[in-house]
Amino acid sequence: VLLTRPILGWLQTPAPLLDEAESFLKITFFGAVSTVSFHILAHLSHFLGDRKTPLTVLLFACVGNVTADVLLLKFCNFGVAGIAVTTVLFRSLAAMICLICLLKKFPTLRSCASPRIISLKEWKTHLRKGLSLGARSLVLPTGILGVQIVLNGLGIDEIAAYAAAEKIE
Repeated sequence: VLLTRPILGWLQTPAPLLDEAESFLKITFFGAVSTVSFHILAHLSHFLGDRKTPLTVLLFACVGNVTADVLLLKFCNFGVAGIAVTTVLFRSLAAMICLICLLKKFPTLRSCASPRIISLKEWKTHLRKGLSLGARSLVLPTGILGVQIVLNGLGIDEIAAYAAAEKIE
């Protein structure tokens, strides 16, 4: 959050967009816990054999988010900060719905078994796999950052068109 402005500078964000981009990023950074929570729960659901629920919840959250964005912009004039808040709210809602569905479909997850100590060997295994997955997960965002830098150099109209297309996608 403290480095938001320097990051936007590195991305060559046009000066007229800096303040709104900074507020959007700060709000969504604070909401990152909801995004991570949803992905963890969705992956757990997939692992347990339920692939339909996370997709349905994600579809609901996306449609709800876009609808709320349009309504807030058109009728309430909330601006970019309002869009960021609705994004975080719908991500949080998706995580909560996913959790509720998981607990209903898989009652064994509700058990209160006593926690066990994880061995150093298990930690190393999880860390190795996690770092490998994390490294692979950086490939797409790195490409997106490259596209964003080039896009920011084109101008405000091009950025707006790209953002609209991304929201629809």
